[in-house]
Amino acid sequence: MEIYQPAEDSYLLQKHVKVLSNGRVLDLGTGSGIQTLSLIGKPEVKEIFAIDINESAIKELKEKTKLNKKVRVIKSDLFSELDKKFDTIIFNAPYLPQDFIEGEPIVDPALYGGKHGWEILERFFLELGNYLEYGGSAIVLFSSHTNKKKTDEFIEKNMFSFNVLEQKNVGMLETLYVYQITRSQVCNSLLSRGVKGISYLAKGSRGMVFKAKWNSNEFVKTHLVNKQMIDVVIKVKLQESKADNRIRNEVYWLRKSNKIGIGPKLLFNQEDYFLMEFIDGVFLPDFLEKNSGENEKIIPVLRDIISQCRQLDLLKVSKEEFIRPLKNVIVTSDPLSGDQAVLLDFERCHNDPEPSNVTQFCSFLGNHGYVDKSKVIELSQKYKQTYSQEDFDNLVNLL
Repeated sequence: MEIYQPAEDSYLLQKHVKVLSNGRVLDLGTGSGIQTLSLIGKPEVKEIFAIDINESAIKELKEKTKLNKKVRVIKSDLFSELDKKFDTIIFNAPYLPQDFIEGEPIVDPALYGGKHGWEILERFFLELGNYLEYGGSAIVLFSSHTNKKKTDEFIEKNMFSFNVLEQKNVGMLETLYVYQITRSQVCNSLLSRGVKGISYLAKGSRGMVFKAKWNSNEFVKTHLVNKQMIDVVIKVKLQESKADNRIRNEVYWLRKSNKIGIGPKLLFNQEDYFLMEFIDGVFLPDFLEKNSGENEKIIPVLRDIISQCRQLDLLKVSKEEFIRPLKNVIVTSDPLSGDQAVLLDFERCHNDPEPSNVTQFCSFLGNHGYVDKSKVIELSQKYKQTYSQEDFDNLVNLL
């Protein structure tokens, strides 16, 4: 396997590496060792780990640095052979989409980043948080051939922020980018509160959702024994989102709903995010499909949901999602208490003198054949006029 020799990308990266590197440094995919060799004499750099998957590159760099105790040269596939954290991580990523000759892929890990060019970078960002010191940064070079939009997405999904140090056009068809990557403010805040193992779950139009583990003594005392880590969910506002009050609104209504026993338990929040307990279960449509025809399992859950809708009606709040509760209700199963419904997503909640939670859910029940459609319309209209317990009971009795 040939050693990747310094080229325009190497020198562009080197310019920033020489200025920004400090502490314990990881030179990932070192190749010829150009970045490592340029840092040996820098006083701010205390230790350098040079990593490559290419045995020839490892052998040659070991020979070049055998008299220097600052440098350790290790064969590794990305972070696989490492167990340390680093103040600076350097990565000139292999960024070309895979080429083929007569249908066979050309093997050159120094050039090809995967089928689309970005697969190696995706792996890198997925693992980066485990090896970057608190307050540390990564200096990463990649190409427009890698797909910049995808790269930015990987960074955001793993709770990092980036600063574009430089971008340079190479010919007519390629641009090189040098990023400095640091943990986002939200990530630093979460780590300071003891949140660990953060992983991406989903992205919506206004926010991103992550899963993690957390150990709060106050929460543990009232909910758990042995002070074990608990699974939690984190909702983070998208930086580009114009709906700045959505997180604030959801926190407000989740807190109010918690007081009447509705929704996942809110654990803590900041301006741009909040953390709540993780609810393990299946979304309502999946539960209904799985138990189709088993009314003895389905009806108690539907009654549970409509009862919670009633509580929200009494609170004079409309949630605006019960006519199509696809991802907004999750059903948990417990050997002792049986199946229970938990309402999710309170970001659209708002004060409403004539709330529509019960009537919206009744429309869902009628549209899907769980109650007589014409009867539920008649009784819903009556309930909407009075909001009385008697009219609500009449609706429940249709199930």
